[in-house]
Amino acid sequence: MGMDITGEELRKMQLLQLEILLELDRICRKHNIRYNLSGGSLLGAVRHKGFIPWDDDIDVRMLREEYEKFCEVCKTELDTDRYYLQTNVTEEEYRWGFSRILINGTKYVREGQEHLKCRTGVFIDLFPSDGCPDAWFMRKYQGLIALFMRKALWSPVGSEIIKNPFKRCFFGMLNKIPKSKLLKVQDYLISLGKRKKFDRVVCWGLPRSDVRRWGFSKKVLKRKKGAPNGIQRVWLEEVIEVPFEGHMVFIPKDFDGWLTHVYGSTYMQLPPENKRKIHHDVSEYQLCEPRV
Repeated sequence: MGMDITGEELRKMQLLQLEILLELDRICRKHNIRYNLSGGSLLGAVRHKGFIPWDDDIDVRMLREEYEKFCEVCKTELDTDRYYLQTNVTEEEYRWGFSRILINGTKYVREGQEHLKCRTGVFIDLFPSDGCPDAWFMRKYQGLIALFMRKALWSPVGSEIIKNPFKRCFFGMLNKIPKSKLLKVQDYLISLGKRKKFDRVVCWGLPRSDVRRWGFSKKVLKRKKGAPNGIQRVWLEEVIEVPFEGHMVFIPKDFDGWLTHVYGSTYMQLPPENKRKIHHDVSEYQLCEPRV
C-alpha cells in the first residue's frame, strides 16, 4: 500500500535532494565536468526557479565522457560519510540503466520494489547520454536492443507486480539472465555511441522520452526540416547558469528548444490542478535533516 508524502515532508525531501545536487555541482565545478538539469528539474528551474512544487525528484544529465569522469573523481571527492554513488557496476543488486546519488541514513522505497535488495535512500538521478545513430534503421536496431536490456533489468520487479500471468511468467524468464550478461549489452550500446561523434544522444536506460524522440542534440545540427530555420540548437554541449532554490546550477543554453522538444510550446503553463501530483508511489520512506 502506497504512502502519502505530505506537503511538509515533500518539501523536506526536496531540500535533501537539493543538498545532493549542490554536492554534485561542487564536484563538477572543481573538476570542470559539464552537467545540466533535465526533465521536470529543468522545467522547474525555468518556470519556478526551483522545484516544481509537487515534484519529487531531481534529474541530471551528462554526456558519457563527462559521466565517466564524474564517477572516477567521486572515488576521492564525494563525501561518502553523507552520500553514496549508486551504479549498476559498483552495486550488484542495483539494476537500472542510470545512476543515483543517495543520502546515507535515509530510506525511500517505491511501491512494488520492496523486495529488491539494493540500497535505498533519498536520491537524485544521473542520466549518462550516449551517441544515437542518424540513420533510421540503426536507431530502431539499437532501440530494440535497449528495450530488451531495460525489460531484463526490470524483470525482478515485473515478475512480482505484473498481474497478467503470461507477462509475469515472461519477466520471470528474463529474470534468469545473469546481470553480468545484461551489462555486456549495455557496454555494447555504449561502445556503438563512442565509435562515431553522433549529433544526437540518448540515455538508453530510460524507457520513454529519450528513445521515442530519438534523443537530444548535443551540438548545432543542421536539418532539412523540422527545426526552425533548419537549425536545432545546442542542448548538451553549451550550458548556462540559472537560479534554482537560491543556488546557481547549470541548464542547457537553449533550454527553450529542449523544453519545447519534450513538453511542447506551452511548457510555461501550469497543468490543471488535478494533475499536480508527485510522480511516484512510495511504500516506505525515512528522512533526515537537510543541510541546506
